[in-house]
Amino acid sequence: MKRLTEEAKKEFEEILNMNSDYALAYEGLGRVYFQMGEFGRAEKFFLKAIELDSNLWQAHNFLGIIYDRQKKFNLAIDEYKKAISINPNDAILFNNLGMSLFLKGDYEKAIRAYWEGLKIDSSNKRIYNNLGLAFYQLEKYEEAFEAFKKGEDEATAYYNLGCLYLRNQKYKEAIQAFEKAIELKPGFYIKAHENLKIAKEEIQNKE
Repeated sequence: MKRLTEEAKKEFEEILNMNSDYALAYEGLGRVYFQMGEFGRAEKFFLKAIELDSNLWQAHNFLGIIYDRQKKFNLAIDEYKKAISINPNDAILFNNLGMSLFLKGDYEKAIRAYWEGLKIDSSNKRIYNNLGLAFYQLEKYEEAFEAFKKGEDEATAYYNLGCLYLRNQKYKEAIQAFEKAIELKPGFYIKAHENLKIAKEEIQNKE
């Protein structure tokens, strides 16, 4: 993988030696450095790419991801919106926008972005799971469960909901969710039972 990355880097650099205004080569270098985990250098190349050609939606998307990592959510949101304006039929762009809004704490807008993504790809499990997380943050637990259920099977939905309840110290609700997960899928027994035990111990400690 490292060798392929180095080869790609070399090819893009050779292209730029011949044509220093070739936007796609800058985008390509940005992707190479992104894969290498060198996000600062990747950002510079993506910015140069869109300076030369503002219609490179993938460069905007990668910039959004980089800004999310840096917790620069407003910048990330702007980049995702630019990517969507160029390529409005990609569900993952709406998912990425939703995630940025979610990380910013704007859960209502995140939900709207996820629904837009699901209009394009109604079977996208990743978006349904993220939608469930946003509903949970708004304490809309039934909607969260229904979204989790579409993202996974029903047992996994209960398990995911139980994990969120546990994390937020809603121990009684967590116990009910884990017990339901075990009932529906005995294969969940080990994971769910461990969390079930934690939730019960926390309740006992409070008594």
